[in-house]
Amino acid sequence: LVSGYSLLQSGPEAAARAAFERARTGWLAVDAASAVLVEAFGVDRFFDATRSVDVLLANAEEARALTGLDGEEAALALARRYRIACVKLGRDGAVAAFEGTTMRASPRPLEPVETLGAGDAFAAGFLLALSREADPYRALRQGGEAATTAIVAAHARRRSSLPSGSG
Repeated sequence: LVSGYSLLQSGPEAAARAAFERARTGWLAVDAASAVLVEAFGVDRFFDATRSVDVLLANAEEARALTGLDGEEAALALARRYRIACVKLGRDGAVAAFEGTTMRASPRPLEPVETLGAGDAFAAGFLLALSREADPYRALRQGGEAATTAIVAAHARRRSSLPSGSG
């Protein structure tokens, strides 16, 4: 997984491009990282820089910056450039497009909690499943499970660190 933060900024851009060129994996992935940075970098330039990538991970805002579309339509448009395009939809789960079809995974309902790190956990679960030869739908579900586990664990840590009677 190459972070878009590396690609989309002038300092580490060369290292990100070198990572794309040198990678030896069946599932080379990039996370778009930031809609603002994608727009500043340029959509066509982003697509050119990531032409060797197999998997694109983007949240809804990043997918919209890249395609002008939302949800499933964005995933389908992006999957014309990548083997799998996955659009993370926050509380609504994620949608992925693969070989012209879309699949969606919805998380189990959680009370409103901090979601920082959930996207990274999703990417880890999703890519790990793909690397273990899971089909894309199973990988999507495993990514969602990893994100949910990260949210629940962070919530439990937060609650245990509160003074007694305040959480």
